[in-house]
Amino acid sequence: MSAAAARDSYREWRVYYEKASARPLRTAQAIAIGGDWVLRVRLADGRVDKRILAGRDPLRFESGGAVFHILAIQPRAATGFDPCDSETSLSPVVYLETDAALTSSLCQTATGRLARLLGTTKLLASFRNDHWFVSFGGFPVVYPFSVKQAPPSEAAYYNSYAFTCRLSCGQKADCIQTLGPGLALPRHLSKE
Repeated sequence: MSAAAARDSYREWRVYYEKASARPLRTAQAIAIGGDWVLRVRLADGRVDKRILAGRDPLRFESGGAVFHILAIQPRAATGFDPCDSETSLSPVVYLETDAALTSSLCQTATGRLARLLGTTKLLASFRNDHWFVSFGGFPVVYPFSVKQAPPSEAAYYNSYAFTCRLSCGQKADCIQTLGPGLALPRHLSKE
């Protein structure tokens, strides 16, 4: 079982994070979307360098008057519950950050725009106002392309907004709030 699959709460994630963030992290990633290319590099000293290799930054787009940054893209294998997919197809799972106030409507509009940019009729998109996708199993425990900063407290994390949207068969995206005010807190936090 991978570290990403095993963590399902903030406290479990924090154990992985403390161990993983204590070591130097060196990595690089090249991403192309259409004719736009970017290279991101994280050096052992924690510095992050980003170079546009062709066109514009493919990890940045605008939708609904807001700017979105693609943090990570992971493949997702089709399941028997995907009505428009063959069993061998893949679709993207995308993690995005924005400074805009998150709403279901904004995330729905951004998911449609993102699908057009990626040239797909199916995807999952998760949105936050920061890069702390703690309880999202496909996101790295330590996001390598951010500057060093302390993670939010457990209470702050569960009280921050997050939305996940699913686009299937090219239809309008369905979005749900997955974190934030109005949702149930873990039992130990709801007693505080």
